[in-house]
Amino acid sequence: KEKEQLEVLTRLKRQRVQRERRQRDIDEEIGRLSRMQKDCEDREGKADDELEAVREKAEAAKKNMGDKQGLLERVRMQAAELEAMEGEQLKLLQRSVRAIDEAEAKVAALKREADSKQRQAEEQERKAQEELALLQA
Repeated sequence: KEKEQLEVLTRLKRQRVQRERRQRDIDEEIGRLSRMQKDCEDREGKADDELEAVREKAEAAKKNMGDKQGLLERVRMQAAELEAMEGEQLKLLQRSVRAIDEAEAKVAALKREADSKQRQAEEQERKAQEELALLQA
């Protein structure tokens, strides 16, 4: 009977040691899984931060592109305005050239007329002097 009790105690002790060993293995596995979970959560947080940074850069790039697009549009509008102004200035310049040409033509006509009158006056003076010379003679 003692021998049976000893065998039962030995068997119970062995079972207890096995249970403790299994519990220790389970606890270690739980610890390992907890560390893995924390590591995954840390990586996820880091990935979220990186994703947010990329989104912010994308937004900044989008805004910058919009700003550049607006600037380009303003430059195009200014170029169109300058072209219109150049067109107006060209028209004014052409009118000025025509006015100068007309004025030069009028001056030339007046000069010819003055030269003609000068010749007529000289001719009349010469005739008058000839008549005076005839009268004095």
